[in-house]
Amino acid sequence: MTTFDFAASRRRIKSGWQAGRTCRLVSRGLAARVSEAERAWQAGQLPLDRAAALAAEAEAVSFSFAPVPGRRPGPVQGLLVDLALRAVLAAPGRLMPCQAIRDAVQRRQQ
Repeated sequence: MTTFDFAASRRRIKSGWQAGRTCRLVSRGLAARVSEAERAWQAGQLPLDRAAALAAEAEAVSFSFAPVPGRRPGPVQGLLVDLALRAVLAAPGRLMPCQAIRDAVQRRQQ
């Protein structure tokens, strides 16, 4: 792999929740995951192909969660969730494993 557009991945995730196609809370956390994968690659902690795979996985997962009907968190609640997700994802020197998300997606599909 020679290049991957991390910013475009974040834009696609954001456009999904702005269009009402995906869960805003999940999408915000996964957009942060794309940013963390990019930072890890830039810091030399991950090869580009692995960072791109993490970003592509995050983008795909974001589109597997529909928004909760009739429920939109207020700006303060959304901000708190964003901050909590960023704190978890910003653990120094490591990215959060995606197995818990995969398990949740599999349970949802059953």
